[in-house]
Amino acid sequence: MRIYGKTLTEIFGLLPWAYKAVVTMGAAFFLFAVPYSLHYFITMGVQIDKVEPLNFPGLNREHNKGVMDPAIATDGSNVLMAHTVLSIDTLGTQQQVATEVVLERSTKPCKLWAFIGGGYKGEKDDVMGPDNVTPLSDTGGIWRYETPGIVYDPDDRGREWKLYAYRYYWTGSEAFARHYGFIAEKTAPSPDGPWTDQRMLFSASKDQPGKPFEAEAMGQTYINDLSPELQDIYFYSRPSVVYNKFLFMTLSAFINKPGSPPDRIVMLKSVNHGKTWSYAGTPLRGSDLAKMGNYTKIGGATLVKYNDKMYLAVVLGDKTADGLGTFMIPFENPAQGLLARDPKTGAPIVAQHHPRNSNQPSRLGGGYTAYTDACSQGMLTSEYSDLRASFQIFKTYKKPILSE
Repeated sequence: MRIYGKTLTEIFGLLPWAYKAVVTMGAAFFLFAVPYSLHYFITMGVQIDKVEPLNFPGLNREHNKGVMDPAIATDGSNVLMAHTVLSIDTLGTQQQVATEVVLERSTKPCKLWAFIGGGYKGEKDDVMGPDNVTPLSDTGGIWRYETPGIVYDPDDRGREWKLYAYRYYWTGSEAFARHYGFIAEKTAPSPDGPWTDQRMLFSASKDQPGKPFEAEAMGQTYINDLSPELQDIYFYSRPSVVYNKFLFMTLSAFINKPGSPPDRIVMLKSVNHGKTWSYAGTPLRGSDLAKMGNYTKIGGATLVKYNDKMYLAVVLGDKTADGLGTFMIPFENPAQGLLARDPKTGAPIVAQHHPRNSNQPSRLGGGYTAYTDACSQGMLTSEYSDLRASFQIFKTYKKPILSE
């Protein structure tokens, strides 16, 4: 290309040095700006984010031990998240961890969460023993609430929102905690309430928690009475629930072995909006682990609905960590509590494994997850981070099944 008989190189050589500097810098800027602009306009509206802890501005500063165990539900407009919050309380001269379940509200696409009422507040109490005279502990105890489940049931007028939690009495004794524990329920017509008083919904058997809780236990369901397959279960925790024409709930089921992890994951269903429940089946047992790999323990599980399919989001552990992330296993038949399994080995089929999210994974690990299409942050997953030395809920920006 020539201008007045001269090439661009010849013209550049005739320029004063100051002009040469301006032209050089302008060309460099142009070379940078064009690719950047193309990238910006091509990706406009596409969210590029990294895994990081989710912040809850409304939590009090006293809640200084972390957050965990998210559960999430939406009515198409409001999105409610229930999660466990850890704090410190004092029993006698000893400091103990107190846990409670709080509710957070957001709207699509869940950029900001706001604390609302209606959860389960941990509280001190002097619980009497079976004689209704002698306290279980000289220093008293704390009612802890953990591992919530929340669901929106559009066809249950006045009880559309349902909130569940594992409640137990903590004195420092694991034996008392396992005996004096049950699943609690609250309901409300809207996120703003009014939320009902909590009621004892489930326990393992009529002996649990037993005296002096007979009045509170009126009308509750004893899960072990639902099936002969459940007679060896001592207590249940971690209620997780979804609405899929009916209500489905999974629970971690423990046998009477001190310090043991869950023995299996049990599934219940309700065809009348939670008024009564029946036994659907046992999707996962400890005996399944050897078929799946070098796993030695079930940490727990939650129910996830994605693309109109139901998945059991399981946390598995081995000798290196209690929770190695989230293992997504599809259901073959939810009504019967049946997972998809390999026809040759009988092993549950893992459709997706999501590893731990922390930059410094811990031995405790995690992977307890919640998901709704209404939130742009993808799966919300709790884990103990050695980097922060606390439990965190991570926004992962990942779909439950990455290939879909």
